[in-house]
Amino acid sequence: MSIAEFITTIRNQGVQIKFHDGALKVALPKEINPEVKSELVRRKEEIKAYLGGQLTTTTQSEITLSDQPKSCRPLSVAQQRLWFIAQMEPLSSSYNMPLVLNIKGAFSVAHAERALLEIMARHEVLRTSYHEENGEVYQRLNPVPECLIESIDMRSVAESDRQQQVEAVIQETTRRPFELSSSPLLRVYWIQCSASQSDTQQGYLLLNLHHIAADAWSMEVLFDEFNFYYQQFSSASQAALPALELQYSDYAIWQASYLDEQTLQAQQNYWLEQLKGIPAVHSLPLDFVRPAKLTSQGSHYSLPLTREVAAAIADLAKRFHTTPFVIFHAAWSLLLARHSHEQDIVIGTPVAGRTHPQLGRLIGLFVNTLVLRAEVDESATLAEYVAALKAVNLAAQQHQDIPFDQVVDVLNPPRSQSHNPVFQIMLNMLQGNATKSTSSQATGSELSVTQSDDGQSNVVCDLILNVIEQDQQFELKFEYNTGLFTTQRIVMLAEQLSVLLAQMGQQPEQRLSTYTMLSPSAAEALCHPKPAYQPSRSSATTIHQLFEQQAHLNPEHEALCWADGAMSYAQLNARANRLAHTLITQYQVRAGDLVGICSPKTPELIVAILAVLKAGAGYVPLAPDFPVERIELMVADTQARLVLSCAEMFDSLTQLAVSTVTLLLNEQTEHTDSYPPANPVVDELTPDHLAYVIYTSGSTGQPKGVMVEHRNVMALLSQPSFIESASARRVASLSSYAFDGFVFDMFYPLLRGQTLVLLDKSEILDERVLNQRLCELRVEAFFATTSLFNQMVINDTFRGTSIKAVLMGGEQASAEAVQQALTRYPDIRFTNAYGPTETTVFACAHHFSDPIGRVPIGRAINDTQVFVLNNDLQPVATGVIAQLYIGGPTLARGYLNQPELSAERFIDNPYFDAQQPHSSARLYQTGDLVRRLPDGALEFIGRVDEQVKIRGFRIELGEIAQQMMRLPAVESAVVLVKELAQGKQLVAYVQPVAMPEQSDDYIAQLRERLRDSLPAYMIPSVIMLLPALPLTHNGKLDKRALPTPEVQLDESVCVAPVTSLEKALVGIWSEMLNIPEPQLSTEADFFALGGHSLLAV
Repeated sequence: MSIAEFITTIRNQGVQIKFHDGALKVALPKEINPEVKSELVRRKEEIKAYLGGQLTTTTQSEITLSDQPKSCRPLSVAQQRLWFIAQMEPLSSSYNMPLVLNIKGAFSVAHAERALLEIMARHEVLRTSYHEENGEVYQRLNPVPECLIESIDMRSVAESDRQQQVEAVIQETTRRPFELSSSPLLRVYWIQCSASQSDTQQGYLLLNLHHIAADAWSMEVLFDEFNFYYQQFSSASQAALPALELQYSDYAIWQASYLDEQTLQAQQNYWLEQLKGIPAVHSLPLDFVRPAKLTSQGSHYSLPLTREVAAAIADLAKRFHTTPFVIFHAAWSLLLARHSHEQDIVIGTPVAGRTHPQLGRLIGLFVNTLVLRAEVDESATLAEYVAALKAVNLAAQQHQDIPFDQVVDVLNPPRSQSHNPVFQIMLNMLQGNATKSTSSQATGSELSVTQSDDGQSNVVCDLILNVIEQDQQFELKFEYNTGLFTTQRIVMLAEQLSVLLAQMGQQPEQRLSTYTMLSPSAAEALCHPKPAYQPSRSSATTIHQLFEQQAHLNPEHEALCWADGAMSYAQLNARANRLAHTLITQYQVRAGDLVGICSPKTPELIVAILAVLKAGAGYVPLAPDFPVERIELMVADTQARLVLSCAEMFDSLTQLAVSTVTLLLNEQTEHTDSYPPANPVVDELTPDHLAYVIYTSGSTGQPKGVMVEHRNVMALLSQPSFIESASARRVASLSSYAFDGFVFDMFYPLLRGQTLVLLDKSEILDERVLNQRLCELRVEAFFATTSLFNQMVINDTFRGTSIKAVLMGGEQASAEAVQQALTRYPDIRFTNAYGPTETTVFACAHHFSDPIGRVPIGRAINDTQVFVLNNDLQPVATGVIAQLYIGGPTLARGYLNQPELSAERFIDNPYFDAQQPHSSARLYQTGDLVRRLPDGALEFIGRVDEQVKIRGFRIELGEIAQQMMRLPAVESAVVLVKELAQGKQLVAYVQPVAMPEQSDDYIAQLRERLRDSLPAYMIPSVIMLLPALPLTHNGKLDKRALPTPEVQLDESVCVAPVTSLEKALVGIWSEMLNIPEPQLSTEADFFALGGHSLLAV
């Protein structure tokens, strides 16, 4: 029970409370329940804290009986909203309020019915119906019915099946919708399970009310009065309940007069300012895609807190001079902030709304809802944070008179059937209900009447945390929408909240960021992760030495093949050796040098890379399709003395504005043949020397060179855990050699005595030729960028091949494409591989199984270590979004010639343990946001610097694209955020299965289909059709090559404005949307043109 409800309750019992100048004065009646007295003493500080900020109750006028006819009285504001919802959704049971009483012992159905009819006579709202006439809605009082209870006999059902059938009956009856124009709005069912004189469980009494007639407080009143009247009729007692001073309809009439214009305006102004700019929808991760129309189907989960945690909560409330509710609000908001990666947390909380003592024992809909907004700054101390929330709660209480529905009307947020307006998550504090029993003097038997739980519920929002307080203990009861969340996620949230509350109690002086929500053992495991797999290292210390071992062991085995040729290990090794001797002898290449390679993907490229490594140098890939300016920058940055190239690039390379020597690979055969085919020996070469420098895009616009050493590649590939060797005897290269995926393509097979299959760009981009090459060359495995993989699934490229294993990566994978691949090709093992260039190709991998619900990046591979850390480098709990850090032997040296950037991104590991051989001294700060799933796998969320939010909505762009690709007319799609004249807009680029003749019709149909699965705010404002999505030379989506979006106007139907109003509106639209007036039709859709509710204000 909240402190406001507790104060109202004890005032109703005759307790007088006054608070003045910080002092609390209490006058008790002569007869008072000892438990109430004890509770009053225990909650003294809470009462003082509440009354210190509670000002509204002193200004309200008294409620009096109305003389208005009871056949046509108005509805309260809350009732008006529920009546309106019932007209919109007449078959909905969302606002049914079932109360299931578990009956044990001798039970009289006749006494029960008399008791309920007496309650119905006492509380007129239970026999009120609601009607509309001439646009006005009114309530009408009806007579007490003659009978009420409907009996359902389950005694003939086999005992083994009885409970299941009882639960089915409860489910069916509680979900029957009410017709508000028919009285009564209370239904009662007696489900008899055993003989009437049995001392075992006899049955269930099911009471079902509509919310328009009652609230949670009312249910307690109903329960208490049922027990009172049942006992009275069972024992012929003469006791009587005090007469009610008012009826609910009197309150509805008073409310209309009390909420005058001045009162309303003052409270409206507060809420307008307090809730300005709130998020439209919470960002808590969902387990299922939010549907276009959310149902109320829900379930619940409970977790009792330990006595130690309960005591800690009480101590915190006393320490900070506040209430336990504020402590729970603080912990709940912090938990939500971490899981949603948001600081602005908005929740709702119900308040009893019974600010007059006269209302305490009335059944009716008094409850109101307050909106609590928390700014979660983890750098704040707990004391600062709680003080801020205490102020938020007190201010909300001071402005609770305005009904929540009117707050919504004033704020006018975007409406959607997919979520509630203003907030979708709640916090509620309740007083626990103990088992109540009545003793029948007439029979001498004991009758136990206990509230029962059917395990199912209707939920009015996404997630509700009910804190049930009883006997100084707390129980967390979560109600959640099963269309959004799994039980597993709710259990995780409950357990983390329990740990968080304990940590807050143990360390109340700390900053918020120090509360990890992790047990000591869990924190230890995350700070010092043990490798999933510890590969044994080869005796070879460099890449080319391991290759040379394979050439010695398998000289005649096919090392390299392509469309019209092949090369054995002996041949490849000999050619690479001769070129390496040339580099050493003729061009004085030494250990530690860097040599550029600019060549098509031909056998000469493979020879060149091996030769550079054998000469002791590191290679620098310079793709032929790079702009000359970019190549020039890379050559200058690396100070490459030599560039190995092809004839096509010779002229361009010889004109570079940097000093370098260009050596033509395809003209070197006659020069290199004079050098020995033996393996060159470079004594000073160590595993710490560079193997290559690959350039990646930099945030400054200038590419940055990642320095990768021999030992990094050896650690990745000597005994990899992410692919089975038996499934990858012939590995195709689909990557550009300027992309680090090529490191896997080339070295995985060549360092294991297997075959590298070379495919050039023209073969890869032609779906027919690609399928032909995969078949002809008997390819068994390959790595592909995610964009290329998606295209291969669409084109059915795997048909008829010998493919056994496919790795994909480089971009976030599509669940739809993966699911289609799993279904179509059950014999292929598909793996999502993740890894920044700075961690040598791959750091994590996830092997898919059928079916899939999400697309994780998986777990750490080999002896890589992964850490999910907050801004203070503290580990975070499962499900919490934070930045990914990676450590281990594959960590690159750093960025070439950029020591400051290297120090910023490659940091000291705060959890390094020199006593542990697998512990990494350094960590790479990826800039990627992830969360750890309950099974330990990681899920990619996005980039730290690329949070997508439009008009208060947090949006997952990939989710929109996935919904588009589920449509049969769409082959591929990508969604981006673009800054247009109207502000930030969602722009979709779509590759249709076949380009339509009428693109406008296609786009209109596409929008219509999307409305079935996505809320309005996720429908792209602009949809552009492309024959194919552009790809970079690495096979990734080329976002820069996407065309500039424009506002789409249907010029075939342009109706000019005629009336003065139409002309005025067109002028306003033109100004807001930045579209010339002649191009605007009076039949155009404001929102389809890029408008939104904020523009319309």
